[in-house]
Formats: sequence, structure tokens, C-alpha cells
Amino acid sequence: MNKFFYIFLSVFFLVSCGNNSPLDERINQLEKLYKKRKDQKAKEIADIKKYKYIAEEEYNGCDCSQNEFQEDYELSRYLSEFKEMGKAEIMTYMNCGQKRLTAEGMAVLDNSMDAVSELITLQVDQYGFNPYELSIEQAELLTKDTTFQKIFPYKIKDFGSYYNFTSDIFTYEMFIGIIDPNGPFRIIQPDGIPDPLSMDEIIEYYSVLQQIVEDYIFEENVHYYFICPSRYEKENNYYVEDDFATDDDTFLICAETYEAPPVEGPDSDNDGLSDLDEDAFGSNPEIADSDGDGFNDGDEVNLWFTDPIDSGSIPFDDQVYFFENCEEKP
Repeated sequence: MNKFFYIFLSVFFLVSCGNNSPLDERINQLEKLYKKRKDQKAKEIADIKKYKYIAEEEYNGCDCSQNEFQEDYELSRYLSEFKEMGKAEIMTYMNCGQKRLTAEGMAVLDNSMDAVSELITLQVDQYGFNPYELSIEQAELLTKDTTFQKIFPYKIKDFGSYYNFTSDIFTYEMFIGIIDPNGPFRIIQPDGIPDPLSMDEIIEYYSVLQQIVEDYIFEENVHYYFICPSRYEKENNYYVEDDFATDDDTFLICAETYEAPPVEGPDSDNDGLSDLDEDAFGSNPEIADSDGDGFNDGDEVNLWFTDPIDSGSIPFDDQVYFFENCEEKP
């Protein structure tokens, strides 16, 4: 069991007295959510069989609130650790959309240090002083300004996945240290002594800066957009064969009509997955077939819904055959 999943859940709950801790209760809640989504999945597949699409009253697209995105995130971690599901299978239980970056979003994220610096400069220009180096009077002024977006101190997300931080708080002083032209440095308080950062620390600092960019700079449909979960391809009357499907009623895409989804951003190996998506799935952006199973990574994710880094996760033989010979489907 991955210890970081326990850390991830534990940040929300403190251990309490009694037979069941809040952590145990949350795990039980996630198990109930999994069963609910499994029932939902069966119902939606039945709708596809009967109506060739998901009944509108049962499916509201992938517009989700932040709480719903958080729920999907926790469920995905639960299915990975407790159910040992691969990423492709996990996606079939998600209700919210997948976040995809635009070219502009990737450019901003790649230059996150400059982007955060520019944002702070705008705040300094707006107020006439640095909101992170305040006098008592300036602090009182900002307290009254309900429009002020305070960046620092910043609470690091998914803190359990970081190894080089002693706290989940990223301070303004830490930001100053990493942008120091003679650095990057760790600024040791209270004397302000600069201490060079290791490469591992620099990588994690930049990761936090990217979190800040996503929280304070990114705008939907400018820097990113959402696509609905690839539970099935409604447009092609297709879904992946699973526990609820049989050979007699499985719809298949035909090779001559199938169109792979467009790739947003660089695709170094031309496999139909952007380098950013390769990173998300854990596949190799320089190798079209990361796991060497004969199916390129893009088709595994977008067409077959198999795991691009698991050589044992491949489509059924009849799926491939009828994809290539659609006219022979009984």
C-alpha cells in the first residue's frame, strides 16, 4: 500500500477515539462512492445499448464544482491504491473532465517563475508597495481590501508527494530565494542566510510555483480546458468491453471512420498523446509504444482505453479484428 495515499487522506482528518477513525470512515465513504459510480457506469452503458447515447437526464457533461473535482481526485487515488486499477480503467469511474492545457497555458507553466514575478509586480504597481513586505499601516490597508489575492504564504497541494519540504507552507522568502540572480537559495530565517538549493529541491520549488500559476493566473479556455471522461465514444456508438458488456452487444469503432482526438501541444514521438499527457499517464514521450505491447500510447488511451505502461493491458483480439474488419461484425 502506498504510504502517500494515507498521508493524502490524513491531511483532512485527525485520528479520533472510538472504533473507527475519521480516516477509516473516509475510506468507507470512498468505497460507497466507488459502488455508486459502478452502478452509474452500468446504467450509462445500458443507455448506450438501448438508445445509442447516454440519456441526457442522467448525464450532465463534465461541468463540475471544485468539490466534485476533489471528490473525483480522492476516488482516483482510492481506486489506484485499494483496487489496483490502471489509469485507463480509473477514468471510466470519473464524472468530471480531464484538464488539458492550451499552448498558451503550457508556455506560462513552463515559465512559472517569471509568471509569478509578473503577478507580484502587478500587485506592487496596484498598491504602491510590496504586499509581502508590509508595515503595520499597509497591512491594515490590505485587510480592508476584499479584492486582494494573497499569494504567500501558499499552502502546498498534495504535500505527501514532496520529499524536500519540512512544511506544507511555501513562503515569500522561499520565493525570493529561488529567484535570486545569485541563487537559487534557501533563505534561512531569522538571519536571512542564503543556502544553495539542491537540484531535487529546485525541482520541487518549481513544482510549487506551477501550482501557484494554476491557482492565481490560469483562466479556463485561455490557459486550459476540460474534456469529458473517455468512458466511451458517444459519437461513434462505442464503449469498451467490460463486466457489463458481451460479445453480442458491444459496439465497435470502424478503422475507416475513426478519427483520433486532436493533440494539444508537443507530441515528440507522434503517437497521438501530447508530451504533457504522456507525463500524466507515466508513459515515455520519446517512445510511441512505451510498454512494447504492439499498441501505441495514443491508441491505448484514446481508442482502446488500456494502460499505456502495462504490457498486459491490451484490447481483446475480437475488438482489434472487428475494428479493422467492421463489415464482418455479426
